Amino acid sequence: MWGWWDSFGSSGQSIGIAMICNRNISPFTLAGDAVDLASLIQGSSPTPSAIARRARVDARRLRGETFALDLSKAWQSEPCGVVTPLSMKHELFLEARAVRRGLELTLSEGERGSRAPSIGRSYALGTARAFHNPRFASRRTDVELTTRFGEITVHQLEIEGALADGGKALAELSLSGVLDLRQQRPAGPRAIAGTCGNLRRAGASCRRCPDGVAACVAVRFEGIEARALSD
Repeated sequence: MWGWWDSFGSSGQSIGIAMICNRNISPFTLAGDAVDLASLIQGSSPTPSAIARRARVDARRLRGETFALDLSKAWQSEPCGVVTPLSMKHELFLEARAVRRGLELTLSEGERGSRAPSIGRSYALGTARAFHNPRFASRRTDVELTTRFGEITVHQLEIEGALADGGKALAELSLSGVLDLRQQRPAGPRAIAGTCGNLRRAGASCRRCPDGVAACVAVRFEGIEARALSD
């Protein structure tokens, strides 16, 4: 599937293509299909639908607004062929505050079913790496998150999305980062080798972790929604 979004790098728009694989079909690769599709699109200039264009939002209204992230409809777009479920034990909250240079973002956790961050741990993501109203992208930050399988470190976590509904919601949210497969259950060299082998057959690969061991994988989840707690 494909869609349009406002380009970070120019005043125009960009086209996004998501090629979704069926995890029940393995091994296979989408590399050839992607090349064919790119060649068909190259040189064309279709007009994006007006519906896809999001209106600018008065970001000055964001004075520490907290949004509850809804992960129930999230889907994994990367890597293809190996599923790493986004199974969080706690709720995730994103606070957005308008500052002179754009948006200042903070990620925090709360007990499941809570209406506010209720766990002391939070991560200052700093001023958004990119903010082209209403689109934003956070700075990449290492964070510790609590999943149903225990604590995991997400290296270079990045949150992208768009302000929506006059600043009362966040739309088209995505979470991306790098996971260390040694944190998975079951762990161990055999399990890691099996996962990395599945990735290679799907056209992806394991990468070196910060300690130099080739046991990390880049992941991306899309389809996340969020509403302001004050709404």
